[in-house]
Amino acid sequence: MAQSYNNIGLVYKNMKEYNTALTYLKKSLVLKIKIKDNTLASAYNNLGIIYNKMKLYDSSITVGKKGMEAAYKFKKSEFLSHCIQMLAAAYDGKKDIAKALYYYKRDKDVRDSVGKEEISSQFLELQSKYESEKKDADLKLKEESLKTAEALNSRKNILIILSTIALLMALIAGVFIFRSYKQSKRNALQLGLKNKIIGEKNKEITDSINYAKNIQQGLITSEDVFKENLKDHFILYLPKDIVSGDFYWAQKVGKEFLIMCADCTGHGVPGAFMSLMGIGFLKEIVNQKELTRPDLVLNELRERIINSFGLNANKDGMDASLVKLNGSEMQVSAANNSIWIIRNNESIVVRPDKFPIGVYSGEKQDFTLNTIQLQKNDLVLMYTDGYGDQFGGPSNKKFKHKTMEKLLVENQDLSMDQMKKLLHDTLMEWQRWLRAGR
Repeated sequence: MAQSYNNIGLVYKNMKEYNTALTYLKKSLVLKIKIKDNTLASAYNNLGIIYNKMKLYDSSITVGKKGMEAAYKFKKSEFLSHCIQMLAAAYDGKKDIAKALYYYKRDKDVRDSVGKEEISSQFLELQSKYESEKKDADLKLKEESLKTAEALNSRKNILIILSTIALLMALIAGVFIFRSYKQSKRNALQLGLKNKIIGEKNKEITDSINYAKNIQQGLITSEDVFKENLKDHFILYLPKDIVSGDFYWAQKVGKEFLIMCADCTGHGVPGAFMSLMGIGFLKEIVNQKELTRPDLVLNELRERIINSFGLNANKDGMDASLVKLNGSEMQVSAANNSIWIIRNNESIVVRPDKFPIGVYSGEKQDFTLNTIQLQKNDLVLMYTDGYGDQFGGPSNKKFKHKTMEKLLVENQDLSMDQMKKLLHDTLMEWQRWLRAGR
């Protein structure tokens, strides 16, 4: 549960909903403290990152130091490094450059002793150079003072004073040049620190999204399951981002075969998060509650989504169609997603209920169950709005589902592989106009 709260918090962080992210991350922290979890330092670090985003740097520093203590306690050098980096960012945000640099060096101590020695050597060399030049400047000033005194004694006051002024001006210019050099070095170091922090955070975000992609691909039903249970089929799945809000799922239950095609709220990470929850809930509903009738499955799935996100989460949910096959009988329930049956060069539309699997403004209703007797050579198409919503063509308009429906009807006799290629190639040609900038 602690890790679940943590993951939900990180998703809201990526969505820049920081207050909601704090709520879940604090819940995760309380549980991790209670069970003495060895990733406690990571929980403090995640809170600190959110505080930095919200410019609450003092709060970030407080949890960052607690995170360092937890990392030392559980001997987690990676989490220690993350906490130190977060502290450096907090002090940088407070414009406390000295402490930011201090924690930057602490981070290098943990992660790269060789790098630390190089940075320390550069600082020592710069400091030594400064001290040496300062001593030289002081010595020159003393020498010029002595020359001035001697000149006065030898009645050459005017010439020596002019020379002294010229030398002093040169020294002042040298001091300004040296100070400018030091400031440039300091600015370069600060910029390097910021770029390093930004680069590491970008990598962390990209790594997290790629990890989520691997999880999503692992949960989506494999091609082998469809091959084992369907005489013929094709799947055209072209996600726009690294992770997707669209998903498909299937499972064999006795003599019955269930298939779902769904489009979750949002794109990218938010949609993918909802898809992972949806697949997890489906498995629990079918395997633990032993529900297979499509309308009952969708009713239960809706309840679980509402319970997870609350009644105020009007945008959290999915549009989907669920099919159960048993011999030639097909049962269908759908939420905002139609299903087409292409039969004898005509299209039969199985219309969905006009409400989503989630919270909506209208009166709550149960999903409708449709029972259909399939005939030989029927082509059943389950789809989301992704294909028809693609822009392109000579006028840069949507492809539209009517065009896709016509394409399927006119080419019903093609094999599944040929049908998949036709849909793919047609879409690529449609989008070619957009890629060409027309």
